[in-house]
Amino acid sequence: MGLADRLTTPAAAPVHRARVQHPKGFEPGVRYAGGQPVEVTAQLSEIPETETAWREQIQRVTGHALPDDRKVELTQVRYWGDPAKPYVYCRFTISDRGGAGDRLDLEDILTATKAFRQSCPPASNTGRALVVAWADLQVGKVGSRGGTEELVARVIDRLDSLEALAARSGCDSAYLVDVGDCVESFENVPSQAFTNDLSFPEQLRVARRLYTEAALRLARIFPKVTCVGVPSNHGAWRRGKDALGRPGDDFGLEMLTAVADAFALNDSLSHVDFVVPDVWQEVVALDVHGTILAVAHGHQVNRPDQLPLWWAKQVHGGQAAADADILLTGHFHHLRVQPSGRSVHTGRAKWWIQAPTMDNGSDWYRLKAGDDTDPALLTFVVDGNGWSSLELL
Repeated sequence: MGLADRLTTPAAAPVHRARVQHPKGFEPGVRYAGGQPVEVTAQLSEIPETETAWREQIQRVTGHALPDDRKVELTQVRYWGDPAKPYVYCRFTISDRGGAGDRLDLEDILTATKAFRQSCPPASNTGRALVVAWADLQVGKVGSRGGTEELVARVIDRLDSLEALAARSGCDSAYLVDVGDCVESFENVPSQAFTNDLSFPEQLRVARRLYTEAALRLARIFPKVTCVGVPSNHGAWRRGKDALGRPGDDFGLEMLTAVADAFALNDSLSHVDFVVPDVWQEVVALDVHGTILAVAHGHQVNRPDQLPLWWAKQVHGGQAAADADILLTGHFHHLRVQPSGRSVHTGRAKWWIQAPTMDNGSDWYRLKAGDDTDPALLTFVVDGNGWSSLELL
């Protein structure tokens, strides 16, 4: 074909390659940090079901096999395209396997409770109950004492000490009292969005597993265990600082309810009961061997010195704490034990016990007030004569 023929021959139609569209925010790719992949988004035909399959897909996308000390989690899924045969977009996060944290990550709550096969401990009647103040873990919070990994290690260490104390306590029952703020949340102060190391769902998951671990350890020792929870400010359902719904619309109480639902699946845990306030109440009162123990988070007042007056006003309002011999609170992150009034029923002094925190540090308060406290798990014994044997673990 000569040049003239080429010039007069119609050119072939150009090939138009359609640009591949992906759902916004789910474009396939790899995000790196420190030279290692930390997040992979892939377009797949189906959702892989195991971590082995996740790793295979990540190797296909990145071209690199992940070492065993890197953990893979499927965190998000998005369907896209033809509804009859959609594409599946999967997002995987990749992180180092932490020592203390993974011990709980590998054992989900249902697995842990279903695996509980120990027969109920033999019944006893010593007239003494061990109270454990599970106060202000604020899971997800990062502070001067570290983040989630450090919190989990601290809690596991305290639970080891709790087991030893429980075994020698001479008590016939235990009360595991979540005094509130089991999670940090994201809605209390703006800084949380930048300092937390867990999303809100992840906070609930870790809080649930830690509380489950504590309840299971007590259930192996005592023939009767009562798990208790109250609403709190960090656990509240919020939009910004504004609380939504009723007092009982609380994520900390939802955590406790999830543990209760799981325990109900195992007859070996029938000796564990769960108690929360009515959905319109913030305080719960318990009859512990004839002594009334009331529990409130403490966010009902702005300063700890206001709590005795708040407690006194419970009488006029006919509230749950009106007849209490002991008021247990959290929220203020330090230990305080002081008498407050006298019971008209027993003639004995009424006592307010303020529990210390288990969290990673309230650095904003330390910087403002120049004061700080050590994290601790508070325990004490209650019997018909009141309280005794207070210990900090």
